[in-house]
Amino acid sequence: MKKLRNLLIIAVVGIGLFSLQGCAVIPSPAGVGFFYTGVTYPSPALAVDCNANVKSDKIGKSEATNILGAVVVGDCSIEAAMKAGGITKIHHVDTRTESVLIFFAKKITIVYGE
Repeated sequence: MKKLRNLLIIAVVGIGLFSLQGCAVIPSPAGVGFFYTGVTYPSPALAVDCNANVKSDKIGKSEATNILGAVVVGDCSIEAAMKAGGITKIHHVDTRTESVLIFFAKKITIVYGE
């Protein structure tokens, strides 16, 4: 009976933790790590293609932060990243996703160009 009770407790705690995972989590193409995620990947903004005629010597970043799924602030738009980097022509755009457990998540847009 004690083993059954322990298994039930572990199952309830596990289900509780996994149900809370959506609080401050941003998905990435590689998935979401339970403890930590830190992935950089090409931007899903399909309208922004790589332009080989534009140099990529400038970098601009913009970000938005999610805390516990209760507070989300920031501007992770391509326009904000271009402004931050002084970019007028885009070479390509990457996205970086970072999260720590269910407590903190950040999405960063990285624009390369001139």
